[in-house]
Amino acid sequence: AEQQKIAWDIPFGDNANFEKFLALFMATCYDKQKALQYSELVKAYYAPMFQGKTASFDIGYSCRSEVVFKRLFHFDISPCYLHINYDIASERSYTADLPLHCFYDYSPAVTGALREHLISYQGPSCTGFDCSSGKAVPVFEEYGTPFAARYVTTQMQSAALQYVQDMVAIFDSDLDRLYARRMDASWPMEYFLHHPRPADANLFNTIPFEDDMGAGRVTIRDFWQESLNSVRNHNNTPDGWDERLNYYAMSKPKKWLVWLLVDRKIMKDTAKRKLKSHPLLLKISASCYHGLKRIYHVFAQ
Repeated sequence: AEQQKIAWDIPFGDNANFEKFLALFMATCYDKQKALQYSELVKAYYAPMFQGKTASFDIGYSCRSEVVFKRLFHFDISPCYLHINYDIASERSYTADLPLHCFYDYSPAVTGALREHLISYQGPSCTGFDCSSGKAVPVFEEYGTPFAARYVTTQMQSAALQYVQDMVAIFDSDLDRLYARRMDASWPMEYFLHHPRPADANLFNTIPFEDDMGAGRVTIRDFWQESLNSVRNHNNTPDGWDERLNYYAMSKPKKWLVWLLVDRKIMKDTAKRKLKSHPLLLKISASCYHGLKRIYHVFAQ
């Protein structure tokens, strides 16, 4: 790196330095055969978890992992997210033909570290795989969350699971009749995240949060407060953000109706992609579409 005038101990800073590093890496460190062997070992590790059609569940946000799994390992995955933040997830799921499902049809103002912490399993993160034994063995980081923080989070998660168990036990076969819109059922959680009492927020003062892009090592409480300040200052919409319809959070009939009315190009492209292995059905669908279009123009005149 030093011979190529690449500073290995500071951030890249711009695309030129990053591309220079990638070129050096490919020329000196990359071994295609070893990469393929590593990929096969990792695939063998994950394959039992992704047999047939599989749903993956996560907070969000970008479909990056699911796209990698499909393109490298050809797993049939349906990503199920709590919500997405930007259009990148919709674009990736569309190009990779991944049926994306979102619990929320919008992005909450307060999102990120705290929500992920509350919903995630309390344990170490996987940092890679050890393939020295001829099979992929996950390597986990040292789990250093303080006991007090782990205790508070575990109590909250246990109470939430107990609530679900109580609801099932009490209402049993009548559960299907207890209809509630997703947002309405989630209001207690969202209210807590957006309007916390100081005493409640301070419970998360001991949970570390690594902010490599900004302030360094802070707490989840600090990160949470920054999010709340941003909302209160009406500065929670990034510059250049392009607001679009989130088609992939809609039901299929609603999605196709919206496409028909406002985005026919996506409708046509999707129909061609879905029916490419059924040419006769595609031809019939196209004929019906053009017939309805001609009828519309006759009455529109």
